[in-house]
Amino acid sequence: MFFDKLKKELFHGGKGQSNEDRNVSASQGQFSRASGEGTEKPFSRAAGGGAEEPLSQTATGEERSKRFTLMAESLEIAAGEEFYVEGDLVGQAQAGELVTVLYRDGNIAHPVIEKVEILEKKGDVSADTRTARLYFSGKKALDLDWKYAVITDIPYQIEVDVNKAVENPYLLGLIQAFDRHSREEDFWNLFFRELVRSHYLLPVRMDGSMPKGQGGEVTLEKGMTFGVYRVSLNDGSSALPVYTDWVALEGMAGQCGDGWKRETMVMHFPQLVDMLEEGESIIVNPYGPKFFVVDPKTIANIVNSSGYQGEFGEARVASKTVQKDEKILLGYPAESEEVEAIRRRLVAFGKKHPEISVIDLLLKVDEEGTQSYLVIVDVPEEGCRDCFGSIYNACRDLLHRVTYMDFVTLRRAEFARTARTEPPVYQR
Repeated sequence: MFFDKLKKELFHGGKGQSNEDRNVSASQGQFSRASGEGTEKPFSRAAGGGAEEPLSQTATGEERSKRFTLMAESLEIAAGEEFYVEGDLVGQAQAGELVTVLYRDGNIAHPVIEKVEILEKKGDVSADTRTARLYFSGKKALDLDWKYAVITDIPYQIEVDVNKAVENPYLLGLIQAFDRHSREEDFWNLFFRELVRSHYLLPVRMDGSMPKGQGGEVTLEKGMTFGVYRVSLNDGSSALPVYTDWVALEGMAGQCGDGWKRETMVMHFPQLVDMLEEGESIIVNPYGPKFFVVDPKTIANIVNSSGYQGEFGEARVASKTVQKDEKILLGYPAESEEVEAIRRRLVAFGKKHPEISVIDLLLKVDEEGTQSYLVIVDVPEEGCRDCFGSIYNACRDLLHRVTYMDFVTLRRAEFARTARTEPPVYQR
């Protein structure tokens, strides 16, 4: 087999489970894998015209007083099938509520709270913070990695959706727990991974030249101008203020008065870095519920790290030989937010490239247990590696649970024929 292989070197890797795996005996050949491992040069997005940025001019997200996060500090088995997770509850949780659990390895679960037990009120931290136990049913969940897991009722967004209010519940939960765990290397690594993955609300001042786009998106043409707010820190330096959600943004509204029209852009971390002036910091949620400052030295360390280059650096395509009779498992990946988002990206990519007739998506597990998405593309062999790199770049920010993406043309994918029992993800 000949594949093209790409790998994104994450701050943290993860493992997941597939369904409908099929045992396949591979014939001798090669495959290609694309890699996000970059050089030590910081990644920078080009400025100028033609860059599409989601623009929001009014708050559309419903503010809920009962929003909450709780990072798991301990987990214990209770009676019967129940178990409970203990930690600092920030906000209000209710029994019977469907919640989201975000795990550091990229897994996501949606259990229902069976019971809430309040143990201690953290009056010195916040009037709305208590030590609590959240009870759940189903002990299979105990097999998951609960270290630094965040439980929340805030909707999780793996990618920006301009039709929904911006939310970053994992980062929000980690910020709340930062003081307790900031000396732990694993937490530090995880925290900054989520910091660079998140998408932020950036308050702006428009000059009237910004056209209104459909679905909340506009194209920034060369020559358009907009103002960006700054805040002063205690040491006299300035910082770029950004917000994890509209609830946090309301604190700024109180500072600006009635003159601010609540105009915002949705920005990613590399874009924010490009906007910084020399010696400037980034401050997340400056008006609460809890702020976090990323100083210039930390920003420089982040953008020069191998993890950051794995997220945003130049993609490289490498070929790998699969030896004769090497065993691999092929099947369809289990349904998840990650897989659904990747499928959407593949469909959108196929529609934009007339040379592509078919795109399909499988999960591949090699003899060492390493998982990768296998993308099968009906594209001419000539120039296929450039196509593979482009697909990887279109999907790489979604690779949280499974961090590798392998590619093969449809002509060379006979080995996967028996595993492909459903219609392809995209067909022209």
